[in-house]
This record gives sequence, structure tokens and C-alpha cells, in this order.
Amino acid sequence: MKFHRILLTAIAGLLLLPGFASADKIVRSIEKTFELGGVERIVVHTQGGSIKVVGDARSDAYVRVDQIFRNASEKEADELERDIDRAFEIQGDTLHVRFNRARSGWNDWSLFGSKPSVSFNIAIETAKGIDVELRTSGGGVAVANLDGKVDAHTSGGGMEFHDIGGPLDAHTSGGNIEARRVKASAKLGTSGGRISVSSISGFAELTTSGGSISAEGLRGPLNAKSSGGSISASFTDGISSDTRLKTSGGSITAKLPAENSFYLDARTSGGGVRAEFPIALKGEIKRSAAEGPVNGGGPTLELKTSGGSIAVKYL
Repeated sequence: MKFHRILLTAIAGLLLLPGFASADKIVRSIEKTFELGGVERIVVHTQGGSIKVVGDARSDAYVRVDQIFRNASEKEADELERDIDRAFEIQGDTLHVRFNRARSGWNDWSLFGSKPSVSFNIAIETAKGIDVELRTSGGGVAVANLDGKVDAHTSGGGMEFHDIGGPLDAHTSGGNIEARRVKASAKLGTSGGRISVSSISGFAELTTSGGSISAEGLRGPLNAKSSGGSISASFTDGISSDTRLKTSGGSITAKLPAENSFYLDARTSGGGVRAEFPIALKGEIKRSAAEGPVNGGGPTLELKTSGGSIAVKYL
């Protein structure tokens, strides 16, 4: 017991020394503006931070990078900053913005507390017609008011997309995804969250391994798959091509206009099937399945779940 008290006292004393004392967060910002004559795409790669892009009626791109140093003194921040792999450069038709931790020797934790670290939050205001490719290993991604193509990936954060004119392709390994008013196709995937979309004009492909899917006001076909949640979808103009909703762990609800013509294939292993539409049933009547043409038939509406009920309703 005496040895333990001595050890704890020694550690407490070390934590009070300047080298072990925690420091306030230090933020150092860099701002640059680029003319976009001939530039069609912006590529952003960063580690440990968020990315935000907003389109506007302008011909240039304003870029702000907040370098956030944690558990660091000014001197330690200076040392970390010298080792940052950074780039602002235009190559051909592409503006590249890159901020990464170049040196791997900085660990984020030690016996006596967190070590100095740096992350980067990047915000861009740009012309609406630009394409963007966004990559971050540890933060959220938000894009709004762009008419170009959006390609975004993060390893650990939520994602939001509003008013996107071009195709949208986005994936996160650890967060929710929200998309509103996408005028083209949308391919969205998350390994650890829910997906919520509304007003998608093109084909929508939605995949999650750990949450629910909500898709409202769709004007194109949908492929939705969840391994651990319910799926609900409404189709403003009905379906005009094959549409599939599948989940292993929840219920499925599909809403369509009363006059929509389609072929229903609905099956569940853990509940019942209820349809408000008149179905010319194929085969014997079952509580857990319903198959047959609706309003004369058309593209297939496939609904399958292993752990819940299925409802097909009038919009």
C-alpha cells in the first residue's frame, strides 16, 4: 500500500510539470482564393477533420483550413505544423487541396495523457458548377448548393447533402447520411448509421449495415438494403423500373400512387404482408407473402425482410 501511494504521488507530480500539463486547443487558419478559369473539379484530401463545400454564384473558390492543435504548447504546435503535408495547387482542370499529418511518430496517447495532435477542418465556397472529390479519415462531410458531381468518403463521421444537381456518390464507415433535393442519381452507403433522403430525381442506391433507411418523395427507382433496421419509401410518381427494398432486421413500408402499375413480390420471414392495392395474386394466399400484378402489372416491386412486417400503401 505504501508503494502504491508513493507511485500515485509521483505520477501526480509529473502531471503538474510543464511538459505534462494539458494545453488549450490552438487553432491556426489558412485562407486562400483561387480563380477557377479552366478548373472543373476540386479534390480535397485530409486526415482527422471535417470538410464543408458550399456552391454560390461566383467564379472563384475561397478555401479556409483550420489547423487544430490539441494538447500542444505553442512550441509543440510549431513542430507539428512544420511536418504537415499540405498543398494548394491547380493541375490541369483540377484544384487540389491536401492537408495530412506527414510524420507518423506522433501518437495520440501516452501513460501521462494525450500527446500533441493536429486535425484539419476545411471549408470551401466555390462556383456552383464545379465537381468535387472529398476524402477525410476522421470527420463529417457537408455539401450544399452544387450543380456538379459529388464524390465523398469519410472513415468516421456523418454526411449531409442538400440541393445537389449532379450525381452523388458518398460513403461513411461510422455515421448517418442525410440527402435532400438531389436532381440526379444518388449512391449512399454507411457501415454504422441510418440513411435519410428526400426528393431524389434519379436512381437511388442506399445501403446500411447498422440502421434504418427513410426515402421520401422519390422520382426514380430505388435499391435499398439494410442489415439492421426498417425501410420506408414513398414514390411521388410511382415506379417505372424495377425497385427493391430488403432488410434483415426490420419492417418495410412502400407508398405509391393508387394508379401505379407494377408487379408486387413481397415476402417476410418474421411478420405479415398487408397491401392496400388490389393484387391479382399468383399462387396460394399466405400471410407472409404476396405476389402478383397490380393495376395490370409492370416493373417489379420486390420487398423482402427476415425480421418484420411489410406494408404497401397508397401515397
